[in-house]
Amino acid sequence: MRHSVHCPVMHINPYPDHGTWLRANFHAHSSEHSLCGTVPLAEGIRRYFESTTDVLAITDHNHVTPLEVFKNRYPGKILLEGYEHSTGPNYVIAGGRVPPPQFHDTTATILDGATNCLRFICHPDPHPGREYWPMETLLSLKSVVDGIEIHNGHYGIARMLETGHRPEYRHIWDQVLTAGCHWWGYCNDDFHEPADFSNAFNMVCVDAITPEAVVRAAKQGACYGSTGILADTIQLHGNIIQVTTRETVQGRFIGAGGRILRESQGRQFDYSIPENEPYIRFEADNGPQALWLQPFFKTA
Repeated sequence: MRHSVHCPVMHINPYPDHGTWLRANFHAHSSEHSLCGTVPLAEGIRRYFESTTDVLAITDHNHVTPLEVFKNRYPGKILLEGYEHSTGPNYVIAGGRVPPPQFHDTTATILDGATNCLRFICHPDPHPGREYWPMETLLSLKSVVDGIEIHNGHYGIARMLETGHRPEYRHIWDQVLTAGCHWWGYCNDDFHEPADFSNAFNMVCVDAITPEAVVRAAKQGACYGSTGILADTIQLHGNIIQVTTRETVQGRFIGAGGRILRESQGRQFDYSIPENEPYIRFEADNGPQALWLQPFFKTA
């Protein structure tokens, strides 16, 4: 008689047990190479690297800005090259070395040619009521994108909110996750002007203090997005997620379709993942500040 063997469904924890946490902004502009930028390159880099930021990507519009002078000036920091492709709905490519912008190939071809770089959709829905990134286009890029910007600090400043913009895109994230995209969520300042500084960031867990290690960790989901809240521990024991935050927050475990599966207030949170959930993610807020962990995806 042949007996069936039950193999337990597992979810994958993207966070390593050990590493160094670095604060990173993967989306910033300069006045020299982005018409919308108001802060000179040297001043912008100085602001970040004289603060608590460890990693900064300069992503001017359709232009890879040379950074060697500043890499030498700030040897303890990590500067990433990059650009924001802006000839259609926008996306960012960033890394230690990035290919030059292309304007004749398809979006999928361009992104597929940058597999060693961090590739993410930026501000996917900045204007409520106006489609920016069509969902079918997003889903067509399923295998050539690492993630999506879920919070954009530039669109959250006062003058942008007053003109009808929105900075947060969790609804789009949950839609693509539910559709089967294994995309990570990133939070960035999208630095254009002084008011954008230090509004949103990523905490990245790396195994070395190098550009390659930062990009690798961000592409593997060993990071989380924040507008001020920090996580102390992120663990998966069997099918139980355990999260500890540094301060008291309102925490939520989110499942497919953006459903709230559990919500409570405190610093310690845990949740036993049901086998049928394709992903589980955790988010928290304390009013004005928020935190978004990466999804724990179900194995095939």
